[in-house]
Amino acid sequence: MKRVLSILVCLIAAVQLHAQAVPALLVPTDGRSLAMGGTSLPYTAASLDAGAFYGIWAPQSAQNTMLGLDAFFRIGKFSFTAEGVDFLDLPYNAYSEPQGSKGSFKPYDLILSVGGAYDITDNLTAGLKVRSITSALAESAVGSVYCGDIYVSYGGQNWAAALSGRNIGGKINYGGGDYALPALVSVDGNWSPIGQLIIAGQAAWLFSGALMAGVGAEYTFADIVSVRAGFHYGDAAKALPTFASTGFGVHFYGVKLDAAYVLPFGNTGNSFVIRAGYAF
Repeated sequence: MKRVLSILVCLIAAVQLHAQAVPALLVPTDGRSLAMGGTSLPYTAASLDAGAFYGIWAPQSAQNTMLGLDAFFRIGKFSFTAEGVDFLDLPYNAYSEPQGSKGSFKPYDLILSVGGAYDITDNLTAGLKVRSITSALAESAVGSVYCGDIYVSYGGQNWAAALSGRNIGGKINYGGGDYALPALVSVDGNWSPIGQLIIAGQAAWLFSGALMAGVGAEYTFADIVSVRAGFHYGDAAKALPTFASTGFGVHFYGVKLDAAYVLPFGNTGNSFVIRAGYAF
């Protein structure tokens, strides 16, 4: 009975805090994106961009540790992506009958994804990404599910726009019922009014009934150092909460370093992501 109650408590807490399962799917793990209010930009590497990242999300409340690897590479009109992200929650003491305490357990979300895109014309691109998700709330409350993204983008020399469906897939079951993923439809765009300045925007509608939107800007000096800032509007109950962010990037002889910081206001204040990689 105590084991069943523990599972129910974990599930109720997850639903009350996030309104749906695996909220980590909404967290920007890319330093460039997080620094620009969660907006998305196309890859800029000509052939390859690979790296590793580390971060802490919502250190004042959830204290999720984010660890991951990602890679992008292009061959002609085809491009491919791969990513592995592990979200680790704070550990808690686990109990069971009749043994009593079983030590600590650290909940986690492990998200693995692969994707591909094809340049239909010089301006039009279509892509698809597939994810495998394993989520554990307790030793006896582990679920797995598959989901994916599909998108189409169109752009010119100084602008681009994209329409995408994200986190589309099945529901996850931890042993006490099915829970929906944070699926959404998103419109993204970016514009470069001058050579070194990029302005990006995003508007997303979650199927759970929440709206998210973001705006961000990036300015690059001498093709080496970039400064970034952004603002994200969200729903603390059903989506990412509202936050403001800033950050920087350095790209020198292929070596890349990106860092993002969420300003110290609200539940996500003081969150950060650091990514180191190589691109050419």
